[in-house]
Amino acid sequence: MGSVDLTVLGASSRYLAPLGAGTSYLLRHKDTRLLLDCGNGTHMRLSEELGQQKLSGVLVSHFHLDTVADLLPVAFTLPPGAPLVVPRGAMPRLGDLLRAYSMDRSWIDHARLLPVGRGDEHVIGGIKLSFAKAGHGCPGVVTRLVAEEDGTTLVYLGDTGARPWLMDFARGADLIVAHTLMLDRDEETAKETNLTAGAAGRLAREAGAGALALSHVPFYGNAEESLVEAQAAFGGKTVVLHEGETIRI
Repeated sequence: MGSVDLTVLGASSRYLAPLGAGTSYLLRHKDTRLLLDCGNGTHMRLSEELGQQKLSGVLVSHFHLDTVADLLPVAFTLPPGAPLVVPRGAMPRLGDLLRAYSMDRSWIDHARLLPVGRGDEHVIGGIKLSFAKAGHGCPGVVTRLVAEEDGTTLVYLGDTGARPWLMDFARGADLIVAHTLMLDRDEETAKETNLTAGAAGRLAREAGAGALALSHVPFYGNAEESLVEAQAAFGGKTVVLHEGETIRI
């Protein structure tokens, strides 16, 4: 495998993490450059990372501030016809975001707006994307990304609670990137809409994933504790993602 690179532009679990950017990842496969989420700080980090290269598309997992704060500045730079992928149920929120800045749809008409939901599939460059429903208290999707050339597979679990269908959705992935805001011992109610480190590990084990990467770990918490909990539950290779690093899948 090893045909896909993932650069962590930001991995914060809070809107104003000290000297940190919100959630955002740049996936690269040959000539494909796909942005996964656009949290605060994304725009400048993306500019530094891409140089003169162009984005192939943008995926928004859900409309919370730490995933969309920089969406409009990034969307304005998309090449004509490049897809802007958003959860179908969140389309009204995109309109609300534009209106909040005294803009209308004409500002993003150059992009190809692509609403998606459970069971949808699309191809962007050399990457096939399929989607399932996230469980996060607002419209959202989780995404399976497969390099058509060799089958390298990333499953991106943005903010979501544990759901029965996630195991099959993530089956056989080379890497699962999971947002793990909590530990197993934390309050029960928040677990409905957020994965614990332990839950991510159990999901990776049951799905037969090759590796697990934790992100969105609370900056005020102990990332090492999250790593230990996930590793114990998974039993396979487990890492915590850090802003600025690039990993090969």
